[in-house]
Amino acid sequence: MKKITKDLLIAAPIAVGGALYSASRLLYSYAFNRSDIVPEPGKDIIGYANDYYYYIDWLNEQKHAEHWRLVSKDKKEELNAVWVPAKHHSKFSVLISHGYKGNGVTMANLAQMYHFMGFNVLLPDSRGHGDTSDPYISFGWLDHYDALAWLNMMIKRVGPESKVFVHGVSMGGATALMLAGEDLPPQVKGIIDDCGYSSLNEELVYLARKVTKLPVEPVRRLMSKINKVRTGFSFDAVSSVKQLKKAKVPIFVIHGADDDYVPTYMAYQNYNAITTPKKIWIVPNAGHAMAFWVDPREYHKQVTSFIKSTL
Repeated sequence: MKKITKDLLIAAPIAVGGALYSASRLLYSYAFNRSDIVPEPGKDIIGYANDYYYYIDWLNEQKHAEHWRLVSKDKKEELNAVWVPAKHHSKFSVLISHGYKGNGVTMANLAQMYHFMGFNVLLPDSRGHGDTSDPYISFGWLDHYDALAWLNMMIKRVGPESKVFVHGVSMGGATALMLAGEDLPPQVKGIIDDCGYSSLNEELVYLARKVTKLPVEPVRRLMSKINKVRTGFSFDAVSSVKQLKKAKVPIFVIHGADDDYVPTYMAYQNYNAITTPKKIWIVPNAGHAMAFWVDPREYHKQVTSFIKSTL
């Protein structure tokens, strides 16, 4: 009996550890494996579906749009973007970074907004999305390094007199915020973040507590170790707040007051970390990534005002 008890005491932690690891791998695959199917509009945006597809159709009709290719700095990944040049020659350009499980085309609404403002527009597919070769989603971390290369291509195309902005939504918002902490070309004049998270650790813990009864912290640590092996970085590295403390350009933070996917308090965490000229707009009655759809005219007005303030 004593031997059986001792064996159970040894086996139980091993069994629990194995179960947690299996669960962590399963959750990692669900969250981080690429998806080649762009989801239909979610329940929040379903009321705006006609408008959403109107913008998609508009983008597809842009006959002068170009498909750009980029090989990642580590020479491992092929990246894709759509370039929509301004109707007339313009020194103004914007890189628009899309959200989780989307692609560049899903930012057609913002592409049209900027196009009508006279901007050249670049719509990259983030890693693990759209027409890229990466099998894993990096939640903006590797994407923010890729964005530096895209920016250099944009500036080369338009010229050294370029005035460039970066606008990101959701995961793309975090991409833009993390980009702000890098050594940016002087042509970059401002960053616009729409509902980006403050840190990957905090975002994953927040979501995990909503969808699972598993012990969150050990699962997060195991997922981070899996990610380190597969993509080369741990979750601890991925922080908008840390990057924002190094920012040198003006930043505009937009967030829905009713966001329950990236909670609104993260907007204030990001905003409070910024030491450069900054602006925040918490949009009433807007859920996650819904600020534009709730009030597109006010969205355009707020973005235009911010851009003018940086020039």
